[in-house]
Amino acid sequence: LMTSAISMLVSGLSLGWNIYKEVALRGRVKVQMSVIHLVGSGVDAEQRVRIGCTNHGPGSVILESLCCTFVKIEASKLTTGHALIMHGWDHPGTSQLPKKLEQGETASYFIPYSSESFLNLDLQSVFVTDSFQRKHTVSSRDVRRAREQFISDFVMG
Repeated sequence: LMTSAISMLVSGLSLGWNIYKEVALRGRVKVQMSVIHLVGSGVDAEQRVRIGCTNHGPGSVILESLCCTFVKIEASKLTTGHALIMHGWDHPGTSQLPKKLEQGETASYFIPYSSESFLNLDLQSVFVTDSFQRKHTVSSRDVRRAREQFISDFVMG
C-alpha cells in the first residue's frame, strides 16, 4: 500500500511538472516601442517607430505578427478595432517575420513614421503575437509616449 502511495505521488508530481513546463514555462518576451531618429554616415536622419522584442526566456519563442487594438467612435457608437502593423521591410535593420528568438536574442521592427502612421489611431494596446497566439504587450507608458510624440509632430505641429 505504501509503494502504491509513493508511486502515485511521484506520477502526480511528474504530471504536474510536465503541465507547468508546457504551459507556464514558456519564453517571456519584453516588447518596447519608441519614436527614434536613425542616423548614419552619408544618410539624412529619419524618424521611425521602433518596436523591439527581447526574449527573456526560458526557451525559444517564434514571433508571428505585430498588432494593435484601437478605439473608433462612429455615429455615437464606440467600437474596438484590431489591426496588423506592417513594418518597413525596406529598412536593412528590420527583422523578418516569423522570427525565432532564442533566450537573450532581440528583434527590431522599424515602421515608417508619418502622418499616416498607425500612431494616428486612438491606440489601446500594441503587441506581438507568438506561435502559440499569446500576446506580448508594449507597456502603456511606451504607447502613450509614442502617441504624444506623434501628436506634437503631426497634429499640433
